[in-house]
Amino acid sequence: TCAFMWNKTEETRLKETLAAFKDVPVLLGVPGSSEQLAERMTAKFPDDLIDLVHIDGDHSERGLRVDCAIWLPKLRSGGVACFHDYGRADGGVSSPDVKIVVDEVTAGWERIWVGGTNGLLIVRKPGEAV
Repeated sequence: TCAFMWNKTEETRLKETLAAFKDVPVLLGVPGSSEQLAERMTAKFPDDLIDLVHIDGDHSERGLRVDCAIWLPKLRSGGVACFHDYGRADGGVSSPDVKIVVDEVTAGWERIWVGGTNGLLIVRKPGEAV
């Protein structure tokens, strides 16, 4: 099960990207603001359900904290989280609030990869993959 969160302005581009994953058993694209999704998603999905989550929504500190509070508990042990606009491989920062919040909420998680033009961080949640 994979969940992708994005802001409304990127909906067309992300839908095209998600089409490439048509063979994934359950793939969920979730458009909307952090606040719009908080109550709906928290109630709809149990914790420890998702194998991969990609967060590229509200880049403010407050918005990202809401996104992480919603989605990271839903991620299974050993699952993978991707954060867009984290920072570049050359050490530059794409979005300072993203780096600050992600470093805090994923402290102790395995860093798998960081790079790309806008800095995608990929981390693995501690624990054995189910």
